[in-house]
Amino acid sequence: MKKLIFNNFSLKLIALISGFVLWAMIVNVYDPKKTVTVSNVSVVLENESALTEKGYTYSVVDGGKISVTLSGPLSIISEIKASDIVAKADLSEMSAYSNYADIHVTVMKNGRKLTGVTVTPNTSAVELDIENRKTQEFSITLTTSGTPESGYTISNESITPSLVKITGPTSKIDSISRVRAIYDVSNVNSDINDQASIMLYDVDGNVISVDNLTLSETEVVYTATVKQTKSVPLKVVTSGSVANGYTLGKVTPSTASVNISGAKSVLDNIQEFAVPSSVLNVDGLKEDTTFRIWLSDYAPEGVSMVTEDMITINVQVIDNRNKTVDVALKDIKIEGLAENLTATLTGSALKVVLTGEIPDGTIQPQELNPVVSLSGVTVGEKQLPVTFTAPSGVTISGSYSVTVNVKEK
Repeated sequence: MKKLIFNNFSLKLIALISGFVLWAMIVNVYDPKKTVTVSNVSVVLENESALTEKGYTYSVVDGGKISVTLSGPLSIISEIKASDIVAKADLSEMSAYSNYADIHVTVMKNGRKLTGVTVTPNTSAVELDIENRKTQEFSITLTTSGTPESGYTISNESITPSLVKITGPTSKIDSISRVRAIYDVSNVNSDINDQASIMLYDVDGNVISVDNLTLSETEVVYTATVKQTKSVPLKVVTSGSVANGYTLGKVTPSTASVNISGAKSVLDNIQEFAVPSSVLNVDGLKEDTTFRIWLSDYAPEGVSMVTEDMITINVQVIDNRNKTVDVALKDIKIEGLAENLTATLTGSALKVVLTGEIPDGTIQPQELNPVVSLSGVTVGEKQLPVTFTAPSGVTISGSYSVTVNVKEK
């Protein structure tokens, strides 16, 4: 047997080598080596708790998607799909002073790691932005957009819950200025019980993305009552009497009409909104007075206010004890002038102030009997006093004079 094997050994060895070379040539021709690049491969982050359990939060700066170079026989390479490539980065392997996690790539086929192929990630590590994590509670403010259907109004609005806890990077949490629940009420005409989305805003009113943030709630339940509305005139009447010597003047409310809401059957029977006269009691008033009234206190049953609930009503009180009467120069009598002289009054009308129990109506200047005495007056321009005779119970306040120009005839 040994002799048989080594007989013409050199020729057999040459034949073996030639066969191997020929096999390699055939393989290389019919199944050549191939190198390809696969892009847009997502990197899966493992063991994220290695950061989050220490109170850190993170975002991917670079390396979230990478390209991978595959090298191997064409028959194998051609069967590999992007979904067969598994790229992972283990966050537990990061050092305390690094923001990078190494990327490891394998090719899986039918649940088994594929051999005979070289796999190389073109990006070697994922870069992370790591910072402290913070949790803060915020109040939720309801904000509606749009308007209800014409003739309807919204009342009794509420949201549940009214608070939300938000967890995320400290810098992002600190940038939150307002948390709002937004709901569009355009053209609604019936009661609302629906979900309203939560939105975050910075101090400038810009929307903050919820990426990298964890919200205890992303929506709230918004409920509201939707009723019909009606505009009716406001009626105000006073009761009582102002003090003696005074007269009640104008009664002026801050609005002439009010908008009310309620069921149609109730609104159809309301033609005006009356404030009880007992509310506007003017007994003994001696000066202008402003009443502040909550209209809802006097609304009929089943009716609520749409317009401003609190209104003001100004009550004017006229003081008849103090009145100013304009006395023209022509109304002033001249007495005691010598027969050889003439006199002319010059200047403006006198504004005579009366005090006391002045009767209703206007006192005429003639009733005051204004007189200037020129007895013993000589030629020239004089400043002389004017005397009055006041009606009973009335006093003339102050002193008054006129300029008199006396000449010879």
